[in-house]
Amino acid sequence: MHAKPLHIIAFFILIGPTALIVQAMGMGTDGLFIAILLIGAVVVVVPWLFQRAMHSFGDRGAFLDFLLSPGTEQVFIEEEMPPATYQVQDEAPVYALPPAPVSRVLPEQIAFHTLDDPRAYENRLRLAPNLRPHADMILSGRISIFGVSGSGKSNTVAVLCEEIARFGVPFILADSEDEYSPLCCSEFLPRGYLAGSVDALNSVSIPHYLAVDETGAQAFGHAVIDQGLQVILNLTSYETDEEAARVLIGIIQGMRAWEEARVSDDRVSCMFMLEEASIWLPQNPRESLLSKECLAELQQAFFATVVRRGRKRGIGFTFAAQRIAEIDKRAMSSSWTILHRQTQDIDLKRYEELGVDREQVMNLADGEAFVFSPSESHGRYQFRLRHSPHGAKTPGLESVLRHKRMLHRNPMPLGTYEFTTSAAERQKDTEVSSSTSVLLAQEEQQSVVQASELEKALAAWKRGETSVRKLQKALNVTQYQAYELYRQLKERRLI
Repeated sequence: MHAKPLHIIAFFILIGPTALIVQAMGMGTDGLFIAILLIGAVVVVVPWLFQRAMHSFGDRGAFLDFLLSPGTEQVFIEEEMPPATYQVQDEAPVYALPPAPVSRVLPEQIAFHTLDDPRAYENRLRLAPNLRPHADMILSGRISIFGVSGSGKSNTVAVLCEEIARFGVPFILADSEDEYSPLCCSEFLPRGYLAGSVDALNSVSIPHYLAVDETGAQAFGHAVIDQGLQVILNLTSYETDEEAARVLIGIIQGMRAWEEARVSDDRVSCMFMLEEASIWLPQNPRESLLSKECLAELQQAFFATVVRRGRKRGIGFTFAAQRIAEIDKRAMSSSWTILHRQTQDIDLKRYEELGVDREQVMNLADGEAFVFSPSESHGRYQFRLRHSPHGAKTPGLESVLRHKRMLHRNPMPLGTYEFTTSAAERQKDTEVSSSTSVLLAQEEQQSVVQASELEKALAAWKRGETSVRKLQKALNVTQYQAYELYRQLKERRLI
């Protein structure tokens, strides 16, 4: 903007009245100086704004018409949102499925996944800083994840859930230890729901809870894909392992039926994920916690529907287990294999068969793993930390300090305890000790549990705790630990 003669004339014309006003107000020299600067700015800026306005309207006449015309009311045209296309069938026996929202909201528009977030447009999964596979390499494929407790296996499963959830992928994670329920939040799973037994419906604090049993399992499998649900299925909520297995079978059948009812172009990629898979699909059928008939149906559902034919139908399969040697070998035909830390010799040998050095495996850090993918033989990666809270914290020093504070506030005299037993109870203890002596004589060098734990498990079994689920509750251990105790007792023919 350059000063023109007209601007200079206007400047001096305005100075006179301004000086008189400043003097009358008693503002002095400083006030006069500020007033002169303001006049100069007005003289230069106002004509420039006028020129820009006329340039926008095309000519001076159009601009004057705009200024002199009466104001008109703005009319906003609101586009009517079509009704949601996903509807749950009335006859489907799903007990607590929430109603669909009035308008369909894209997963990218919820929580931190906004349309302004560049990640909403990504087509890659952020598994690790240097591991970002295209979504098509993961979806409808088969993924196996192995690692001992504390190696980062559960973190990897959660990261995979968070990443595929960004794209709105329907999936079910069958949770054998009730450790993934914190994922059921729109911040992590935009369409996240917790599912489980009908009996647990009144005992959970999560509002989005879906109750499903064996009768409604197939309809639930339909709804997962049909409504784009992202479900954490709490298997521990069911009374027996047999009941939980029947629900798994029905859900897989329902997902398969939904996909097969459509031509290839109309199918939707989805994922079925199974945690602690060696419990449900063991290499040795005699170690199974299910009846022979139920195990055969579960194997048929997984291996015939998901593992062998799932990819063409759009059903991906991800399973995770602590030990690679305990999983059914038919599940090992994976396009992605993620190997976290191992310590058992038999598992290390299986890793070596895949081409991974034993020492490197034992020295893997938490969250670090060797990854076999379709694009490379194997690479070593540090998986990112999950955004969601971990649901299965191992008690540590904080738990001890908390218990110490509780004892300090509420001391209890030792006299309130009874450290002696009746004659009948001593007789039972004698019988248990006799059985335990036989057990110790048969125990192998590489037994994964101690004799004292087996003694407790055997005693609980004789008291009527005759299932893995009952042993878990009676001994206050995880389902995997209860399963190991059950397997050891069965191997030694004590039960």
